[in-house]
Amino acid sequence: MKTFSLAITGSGGSGVVTAGKILLHAVAYAGYWGWMAKSFGPQIRGGESAVMLHLADTPVEHNSDTFDLLLGLDWHGFERFADEAPLSEAAQIWHDEHTPPPTSLSGYHTRALPLKSLASQVPKGHINMVAAGALGAWLGLPFEALEKSLRKLLSRKGEEVVQQNLQLIRLGFDQCEPQPDLLSSWERHSDTPWLVQGNPLTGLGLLRGGIRFFSAYPITPATDLSEWLASRLPTQNGVLIQSEDELAAINMAIGASFAGAPAATATSGPGLSLMMEGIGLAIAAEVPVTVVNVNRGGPSTGIPTKSEQSDLESLLLGPHGDSPHVVTAPLGIADLAATAQWSVWLAETLQTAVLMASEQRLAMAEAILPPVEALDLPTPERGVKDCSDWVRFATDAMSPLPVPGQDSCRYVADGLEHTPTGVPSSFASDHRAQLNRRARKLTDFHYGERAFEWDGPHDAETLLIGTGSLWPLLKHCARARTEAGHPTAALGLRLLMPLPIEQLRPLLEKAQRRRVVEQTHGAQLLHYLQGQLPDIPLDGLARPGPLPIRPGEVHQFLEEDG
Repeated sequence: MKTFSLAITGSGGSGVVTAGKILLHAVAYAGYWGWMAKSFGPQIRGGESAVMLHLADTPVEHNSDTFDLLLGLDWHGFERFADEAPLSEAAQIWHDEHTPPPTSLSGYHTRALPLKSLASQVPKGHINMVAAGALGAWLGLPFEALEKSLRKLLSRKGEEVVQQNLQLIRLGFDQCEPQPDLLSSWERHSDTPWLVQGNPLTGLGLLRGGIRFFSAYPITPATDLSEWLASRLPTQNGVLIQSEDELAAINMAIGASFAGAPAATATSGPGLSLMMEGIGLAIAAEVPVTVVNVNRGGPSTGIPTKSEQSDLESLLLGPHGDSPHVVTAPLGIADLAATAQWSVWLAETLQTAVLMASEQRLAMAEAILPPVEALDLPTPERGVKDCSDWVRFATDAMSPLPVPGQDSCRYVADGLEHTPTGVPSSFASDHRAQLNRRARKLTDFHYGERAFEWDGPHDAETLLIGTGSLWPLLKHCARARTEAGHPTAALGLRLLMPLPIEQLRPLLEKAQRRRVVEQTHGAQLLHYLQGQLPDIPLDGLARPGPLPIRPGEVHQFLEEDG
């Protein structure tokens, strides 16, 4: 794989993200692959921002160890991103000729560009456009790809705005010569790729799964999932409601689902905590609901604009009482749509709450991917035609979920423990029977091959285990170690609860070393797996966000581990 990584930083409002989008889209139109991570300060307005682009000649979703180029539109707040964009020894630093880089970057090769001077030649000109043109030319992108990218992003603002910004991109483009060993020398793909963002890709999966009602309260970094669905759900005869808080959001979704419309909501850590009582209601009343949790740094408000995997224990153990439910996790950006669709199908099929563990690093990323196909899943049946032998909470069968209003299918559905017909009961025998029923319907279900992914030799000496945004990284590291003569495989967990122990056990037992890699401080995934598989030795690499775990860190961990 040929790769090149670059970062752009600047103060809030300087156009960092727009410049990154133009470059990434142009890379796609020119026939190459890549993805872009975004990072922001915690301020509501202003602050600082950065984009990190990872370009390659094959599809890529993992971080690189270092960056080859850093462009500072300005240096406001740069020190907050310095650790997120580690530079290679040969890295270049680009900057405006009147804004030199901070002394912390001395020792690197620098390039001064007349960004502000060129931008001033066009009315209302912005330096981010000049910078995008300069970078595009230097990388070896054709101007036509940059123009197509700009038109896609700004055409809604009118042709006059497009032409003004094309002038700016051309001014920057003419400042640089293409490097012979970069993109223009790479092999191009012949496919028609998708340019996707993480949260909208999740929304696509929800629609494919049949969601027709969505309620949510805005919260970073889940908000743009709601924004994307707001204009799409009505085209599918669906409804979206922005609720007054997370308690209302989960209860609206449960009510809509009870009324017959497959429903979902989305939130992040603090909102997930508020939803827990409602999630318990969905579990007890056996009403399907899908909850997308876009993990950010915690606890409390924590680091709302950065990524982590530390909501895991909340997702697994958050509802009070014995509350068996399903927890899924996408394995990379490209898997967001499929996992969301599968999550809805599981919720509808098993009549329970399914919590999907997304992450800021996935949800706010943009990527160039091969087309993401829909899963071929049967449509779960809603409603009951003949209620003569129907018992809603029968302990020996999965009972169809009726649509309210059928006289012959009346039953009580609330959060109280109940008899098989739904009548509230505090008898120990009824409680035990319903607890067994709710647990058994999940553990007896066959989740199939989507429960996890395996990459690498089945006789591997070392097994890397992870989930979410780390799966592409673990695959990359496992393949590199195998090529170096150390047979290594990667195991990606898409189904976290109930854990498919019987399917996993023979795979885990074959490996000599099993190493769990996760983005948490307290090794939450490692401890969960140890509790589920106490007889299988496990060790792990756990580090909290906001810094992503990089390939070199995994390799060093394995080498030190022996």
